[in-house]
Amino acid sequence: MNAAEQLVSQARHGQFGALLPELLEMAKRPGGPRDQAWEAAAAAIQTLFWQDRFAEAADLAEAIIAQDGPLGGELCDQDVPFRHAFLAAELHAGVPAGPRLLTAAEHIPAGRNLREDLLWLAEQVPGQPPADRPRSGEGELMTQRSALEQLMGHAFQKENGALEPDERLIPLQFFVTGGSYDFDNLSVKDAAVAMQIRGPVAQKIHNAPEGATIRFGTE
Repeated sequence: MNAAEQLVSQARHGQFGALLPELLEMAKRPGGPRDQAWEAAAAAIQTLFWQDRFAEAADLAEAIIAQDGPLGGELCDQDVPFRHAFLAAELHAGVPAGPRLLTAAEHIPAGRNLREDLLWLAEQVPGQPPADRPRSGEGELMTQRSALEQLMGHAFQKENGALEPDERLIPLQFFVTGGSYDFDNLSVKDAAVAMQIRGPVAQKIHNAPEGATIRFGTE
């Protein structure tokens, strides 16, 4: 376990706020192991979300991508929470996400996951050029739902404590089927159980038109 992973482990035991300065220092340190830098940055961004410091989270995401993206390390194969930092800054601080997503993508080598993810997401943000979008309105709706779900997850953990690595939040009634965006509609499940629940739902709603009737059953 490297230094960043040790800090993250300690933070998950209720010390996120106390360890934030150390995480930020490690993330912004110009020298040293670069994988530790992005891991510390990811944990710091999550903590800043929980403290409602969304603009700072986006600034940190932008800085670590600009600094380490050209190196082509493991950062270039990540997505969460870096892309969500830009969306959160737009939703909560009014800082447009589209231009920042495109600029950040330029720092990542072609063909890497984070670059492709940032470019795709930039096209889905309202007001950006519609090149290669899904059907009209579909991509934008998917992005808005994803952002809401991510921000809800951060808010839930801020109030109830961080999830364990093998835990996932899952709605009692899925948002896409009309479930409410509130804590009462969220439940903590084992990651494997969550996948078993989400899988059949995803298969049912895939390519279903808006307003379609979806039926579920048990064997």
